[in-house]
Amino acid sequence: MISGILQQLDQLGVVDWETLFTAERADAAADVVTLQLVLGLAALVIMLGVVAGIVRTVTRDFGFKLTRSEAGLRRRRGLFTLSEVVIPIRRTQVAFIESGLVARMLGWHRLSFQTLGADRKEGGVQVAAPFARMEEVLPILAEAGFPMPPERAAFRSSPPRALIRRMAPFVLLAAVLTVAAFTFDPRAGFGAIAFALLALWAALRWRTHGHAEDARALYVTGGLTTRRLRIMPHEKLQTISVSRGPLQRRMRLATLLADTAGASSARPLQMVDLDAEEADAEADRLHGAFLRARALLRSRPRHA
Repeated sequence: MISGILQQLDQLGVVDWETLFTAERADAAADVVTLQLVLGLAALVIMLGVVAGIVRTVTRDFGFKLTRSEAGLRRRRGLFTLSEVVIPIRRTQVAFIESGLVARMLGWHRLSFQTLGADRKEGGVQVAAPFARMEEVLPILAEAGFPMPPERAAFRSSPPRALIRRMAPFVLLAAVLTVAAFTFDPRAGFGAIAFALLALWAALRWRTHGHAEDARALYVTGGLTTRRLRIMPHEKLQTISVSRGPLQRRMRLATLLADTAGASSARPLQMVDLDAEEADAEADRLHGAFLRARALLRSRPRHA
């Protein structure tokens, strides 16, 4: 869009870019633009982004109120634009408990539900509590029919060899660029540092990824800067798929995806890099748990 605007200005004769950007002016601009100026502008942009995020959050969640009604959970919020949304409990599919890095340190969490028939602008996800302590989140979960999440020790992580699969591409590229930095161009070292940091990022993400299961639901946790716990009751399950990429097949790994009716591609409920045999066994367990949960629902009286 910006390129099109610049071309239109040039065609209309408003700006002559050939005379505006000359070698002399480029040299003068290079003398003015210093490292300190670039760092200062970057800090200013970051600060403005933080302030804008705070203002947006305050105006959006001002006067937040969550109540229980016959139709479900009724949410009201907004400073300039007051919005009121009803989250039908019977249509909730997956619960999300999320917390950013700073919010997690302060003990704050965000509770939302993936629902059927939700507004497309919300991506099928409706916020039930934007800022809440865990002791405030648990009663809302129970009211919506979701179980309490298990302790962290109950979560199982992927095998250590999965760490190799996640880090190997970045480590290989970092090694290639390191050799190039010493052989051809030292500036390639910046790329090597970037890929080394990506390898570290992949290792930390592997450390936080895990899953657990009990008689009522499947729990999947993960994320580094934003930690996200997904809770899916067994009766909400729609499809189960096990996939294996070329490198996963060689390392005897697999990815298990549990899909619901209101699933979003942006928030998949998947267990990445499980042991291949464990992934198949977990898929069978989920299928059996789904059949038992649906049979239990059919046996309950309708008025319940």
